Amino acid sequence: MKTGETAFQHVFGMDTFAYMAANPEIAGFYNEAQTAGASNRTAAVVAAYDFSAGGTVVDVGGGHGTLLIAILAAFPGVRGVLFERESVATGAHEHVEAAGLGSRCEVQAGTSLRTSLARVASISSPTSSITGTTSGAGRSWRTAALRCQAEQDFSSSKKSYRTDSISTRTSVQAALADLHMLAITGGQERTVDEYRRLLANGGFTLTNVIVTSVADRLIEAVPS
Repeated sequence: MKTGETAFQHVFGMDTFAYMAANPEIAGFYNEAQTAGASNRTAAVVAAYDFSAGGTVVDVGGGHGTLLIAILAAFPGVRGVLFERESVATGAHEHVEAAGLGSRCEVQAGTSLRTSLARVASISSPTSSITGTTSGAGRSWRTAALRCQAEQDFSSSKKSYRTDSISTRTSVQAALADLHMLAITGGQERTVDEYRRLLANGGFTLTNVIVTSVADRLIEAVPS
């Protein structure tokens, strides 16, 4: 609480994702748990928004692709790119293939989002748009500066979305989520105004906050 550093880093000497990269079995448990817990949230997001206008949807930090797979299944004219860490990408590819979407969805592994988006732009038609989503991954990034860099990397996109919960600063649930992230991954819950400032720093304008049937909101932004 005094330093703002995570307890996990203090105990293990590395951050959560470096630890999982070094411990594949534990990473497997974590990834499958994230996948299993995403089904209700995913259905709510897909029902709340029409993604059919997007030529390509790039999901950053989308785990095994639960959200992206649901979007592609609901909108047959859309193609997808899933961007994840190397330790997650193999499982993501298996899930995409099992859903029968291998011809419409590419799984890219790495840490350079900018390189990934440049590749997507190079293979997309000039008239197609690139829509970016972060599947809630951005709130567990450690600093606003890191997330703003990701927003800037989406600058070629027509629209950018993230599926995050919105903090009211009065919710016990939000406070507990903040405490959990402080202990384990780093990051924080944010209010609408905090998202607006964060997006502005990354060259985006927040245009809409779309309510879903669950706690998550679909936050829409466009390049400024």
